[in-house]
Amino acid sequence: MGWGVGQLLLKCQWIQMFCFISLPLPQLSERIQKLPVSLPLLLQHLLGCLEQDHGLELVAIALVSLWASRDGLTERDLYGILATWKELSGADIDLEEAIHAGRRAGGYPMAPFFDFLRSLRGLLRACGSPAEPPGSRLHLYGTPLRTAVEKRYLRKPGLDRTAHVLLAAHWWKLCDPDGSRSFRNCEAESLTALPYHLVQSGCLDILASLLTDLRVVSAHVRLCLLPSLSEPYALYEGAVGSEHDETVASFRAFLQRNMDLVSQNPSLLLQQAANEPESSALCWQAQAELCGNGRRFLKWINKPQEAQESMSLVLPLPATPSSVSVSPSGSLAAVGTVEGTIHLLDMKTGQEQKSLLSNCDGISACVFLSETSVCLGAFDGRLELWSVREGCRLMGSDAHKAQVTDCCISSDSRLLATVSLDGFIKLWESGRDCWTRERDCTCPLNGVTFHPADQLVATGGWDRTVTVLDVNDMSVVSEMKGHDAAIRCISFSSVGNVLAAGSLAGTICLWSWREAVALCTFVAHSGCVAAARFLPGGKLITAGEDAKVQLWTGRLGELWSTLQPPALSAALCAAPSPDGSRLAVGYHSDDVWVYHQPWRSGVDPTHCKGNRVAVCSLAWLDNLFLVGGSNDGSLYIWNTSDLPPSCLHKLQGHERAVTGLAVCKNLVASTSDDFTVRLWLTETLRPSSATDTSISPLATLRGHTAGVTCCAFGLDGCYLATGGKDRALFLWDVKDPSQKTPTVWRSLPFCHRDWISTCAWTGPVLLSGSHDCTVCLWDPQTGKCLRVFLGHQSPICGVTSENGHVISVDREGMLVAWDLQGVEKTRFLAHPGRANHCAGFRDQTEGKTCMLAVAGSDGTVNIWKPLTMEQPQVLSGHSAAVCGVAVSPASSSFLTIAKDKTARLWALRQKDGGVKGLPEHRGVITAVAWSPEGEFAVSGGEHGELTLWQEGKAVTTAKTGSRCISALAFTSPHTVLVASDGISLWSINTSECEAGTGGLTQKTLLLPAGKASVLSACVPVPGGPVVLGLTDGALLVIGLSAANFWKSKRKKMSWSYGDHVCFDISASKEGILHVWDSRKNPCLFKMRMTHSGKLREEENSEPIPWEPRRPSIWVTVVRLVEEKFLFYADSEGALWTQTRQEQEGVENSGWVLERWHRRKIHDDQITALHILGDRIVTASRDRDVKIWDRSTMKLLGQFRCHAPISHLEPCPWADPSPRFIAGDTLGNIYFLEWTSLSA
Repeated sequence: MGWGVGQLLLKCQWIQMFCFISLPLPQLSERIQKLPVSLPLLLQHLLGCLEQDHGLELVAIALVSLWASRDGLTERDLYGILATWKELSGADIDLEEAIHAGRRAGGYPMAPFFDFLRSLRGLLRACGSPAEPPGSRLHLYGTPLRTAVEKRYLRKPGLDRTAHVLLAAHWWKLCDPDGSRSFRNCEAESLTALPYHLVQSGCLDILASLLTDLRVVSAHVRLCLLPSLSEPYALYEGAVGSEHDETVASFRAFLQRNMDLVSQNPSLLLQQAANEPESSALCWQAQAELCGNGRRFLKWINKPQEAQESMSLVLPLPATPSSVSVSPSGSLAAVGTVEGTIHLLDMKTGQEQKSLLSNCDGISACVFLSETSVCLGAFDGRLELWSVREGCRLMGSDAHKAQVTDCCISSDSRLLATVSLDGFIKLWESGRDCWTRERDCTCPLNGVTFHPADQLVATGGWDRTVTVLDVNDMSVVSEMKGHDAAIRCISFSSVGNVLAAGSLAGTICLWSWREAVALCTFVAHSGCVAAARFLPGGKLITAGEDAKVQLWTGRLGELWSTLQPPALSAALCAAPSPDGSRLAVGYHSDDVWVYHQPWRSGVDPTHCKGNRVAVCSLAWLDNLFLVGGSNDGSLYIWNTSDLPPSCLHKLQGHERAVTGLAVCKNLVASTSDDFTVRLWLTETLRPSSATDTSISPLATLRGHTAGVTCCAFGLDGCYLATGGKDRALFLWDVKDPSQKTPTVWRSLPFCHRDWISTCAWTGPVLLSGSHDCTVCLWDPQTGKCLRVFLGHQSPICGVTSENGHVISVDREGMLVAWDLQGVEKTRFLAHPGRANHCAGFRDQTEGKTCMLAVAGSDGTVNIWKPLTMEQPQVLSGHSAAVCGVAVSPASSSFLTIAKDKTARLWALRQKDGGVKGLPEHRGVITAVAWSPEGEFAVSGGEHGELTLWQEGKAVTTAKTGSRCISALAFTSPHTVLVASDGISLWSINTSECEAGTGGLTQKTLLLPAGKASVLSACVPVPGGPVVLGLTDGALLVIGLSAANFWKSKRKKMSWSYGDHVCFDISASKEGILHVWDSRKNPCLFKMRMTHSGKLREEENSEPIPWEPRRPSIWVTVVRLVEEKFLFYADSEGALWTQTRQEQEGVENSGWVLERWHRRKIHDDQITALHILGDRIVTASRDRDVKIWDRSTMKLLGQFRCHAPISHLEPCPWADPSPRFIAGDTLGNIYFLEWTSLSA
């Protein structure tokens, strides 16, 4: 509306408002002439007229209240605010007083109010407010009117706060009309409006009390306002800054974790809150609500007792997402869907800013070209460029002949690369619809990425090859072949030296791409790797079809354990025993301590006492006797088999500090700062009647012109290498030291620029490490340097070799590993403080894995697996296949999208150091079982770990083998049958469980590993014989006696190997076994166990007609109850039920295809189904455990796990409150109880 028209309307309204229309025309014209000419002055004149007619304070309070309200006010709201103001009589307003005044206010006089309301509506209409019926909402429409109100009334200090206080008091009264703070009868508008005015009025403590009140949250849930509750928390955090309330933060994190579940099922709010840590306000508020009302819920018995930090914000999407990208600044994200819509999300708040409908038939790829433009790739090969700010399409092009599978932008934002299933990679000038260069790769392509610094681009596709191209001429720079399946995704590290390639088989391969050398290959996911992206700090994010999002270190190297010393002095050296079972550590002022396997068990080390002088070197004569060299030149020999270890000898070995020790079959070598090397016969150092003074060195080797720092025997013991501060390496011939004096076989003077600190043999060649920060590889035969390994920035303190790799550690704690060709395989900080020494060994309990002990000045010793990929941090949340990851270039946050129609915004936090907090299982839970009386439970994982549980707490974990545990069953209250590497019995020692020293011991190996593995198991009678179904179609019965076996293989073709196998076994109350085969078309075999422990078929097999909706659907679990009620659970989350129809005169009448009743009860495959009286319990890969009323199929209870549920078993012990053990695909175990809280 133009200002001229606005002035005309205002003047007309002025005439109507103040009754000047009855004046004679000359007088009316004269008055109009006197009106202000400009619009702002005219508005001020009208406001002044309003004040003359209705009073200054009334007009001021009413207009400032309208100004302060975000969505305007209804007539009722304005009336209530004026009534409260009148009750307060204009005094300084406090929120508590305003609330009390609002409750006792008698009301504002109606006649003056309606007179004022008529004038106010006239003013608002003249300023642009649409004509609305009486009773409609009042708004300050238009900038001129708002500006006029601000200039006229907000000059008075505190009036704006007064308006916010009055509004807050009004909305509070409507939220809690009876003053009980129950919020049961509140209105939706009052709930959403109240927090804003509490913030504006400075009442943050009151807002905090609202945001930490479960009754307020419940009111939002009841009114379907839960998504809007994120705004008040954001307002509060923005107002308080860094001084936030931890309780408010815990409530916000709780809602972020449970928003999706509680929105679907509001009745679960109290249950989810009650399952928070006992010390949290959420838990005790929920328990207070649940106590005494008889309402049942699924109680999480082994819930974490520390608040779970929410690492992600959940963003629901209306359609399945297919692509995702983050803007260069990291402030905005774009999510494309299969329906062709692009959703723009704020990366800080997770809120959707806008959505754009593209012309694509579906968005298969997207990337930001700048902060204001985004490029979309379509399933039909089309490219479109959209303006984010204006929301319009800038250009479009038919770029490819098939689906655009990926696109990316170069680091300088000049080039856009696209790849397609048509086999072409095309480079485009950013923002233009014409390509500049292209290359036909002759096979469909799935991924593309630019190098972060160089002018290079990499592609990967169906030919299992990653190709790096020069963007200038599209020539091949490097090719990486040999992947196990087609390449799905690729990514360069932030530094650019490593490339990660994910395949359709679920593996990730890390490449040193310049040399085309594979650094490592590891299985990351079950199924396809959908995305692999390096974070700015070097970590690697992967996502896959198994619904997992995993954070990897992005390099080789797994911290296995940290040995904490009983003393505080610096650890100077470390020496592993020959069998790798013990590690001796020498300290600056605390002698020597010997640590034992398992390194993670916390077994107390043993103390080898000396004279409190620094121990600079250590070596083992064998697995029992330990030699130590001290700073005063002494040599100590301890017998570690004694408790405590006894000192056999103390020798004056050298005049100065003993800096190095080495042992071969019959010799011990010691080096010293006194420039000498001494040889000792091992026989003389073992226990004997000889006195210390009678033991003398076999030979003293001289040749070094400075202190000797290190020594090492060759593998055959014929040669001894020594290095020193004179920068020389000497190779001594020590083949027969008792017959002839050892001589220098080869000398390598000045082989480093600084002194030599360490040396080690790797086969026939020699490694040396120096203070010049280099490691060199030498050929002793020729004396030539074969290779120099560069990469350290500080002096080398230790070097070793393992399986064709050179591993070294420098003083700053940096570990670097190369292959023998000089290709760097990994680099990481092995010790956070100053490192003094490192020693390599093989751990026999870990499959002879290469281990490295790094001793530091803080007294700790870190034990690493330097050539092993560390187990990832699994980020749970998605319940379906993850199909995309986008990383923020400006931070460590990233966005994931999945087929569960959600996007999740992740913000990673620094984890504590060390290896604490590891889960009981590292992979999928493959079996669970209860003891007959419910005292114990056991769980088995895919890596062979068997964990014993008691009262919901993990007692101990044992390794049963290298294979997954496919079945578990109790044969007695304290004996467990385990099917893994063969079939074995394990006993439970209750006294060890109580003492916390273990409790699981293998009792008997019943059957070794064979061709057939166990597929299903059943214990017809708790504690009785176990019936196992094998993959070859056989049934195996294991009786109470370990030697009592019975194996039967049915002769019928329907049961033959390769045709059908038993996928489910259950037992009826009468003891009849129900054996089911063929998931596609289940057939029932009924058997009974005889007194001799054999199975006898009760009747012929009973085929049951069943037709799934699609051929891809199969039956996962079957239950037959009372020989009459049949339940099928299928792979799509449906439950099929049928009741047997009895016909007169027809014996055992069959099942009827047409009488199946199908009900969708889960969103994914059902993995467990149990009938417990009048209740049905189900579990699914959609992460939910559900309890149903059997007759009505009403949902009674629901619990959501962190990942898809693989197994669930009810406790056999009859109890009014049923208990369950459930395991998921992330290795989590949940103990649940269907219970209520008594008063």
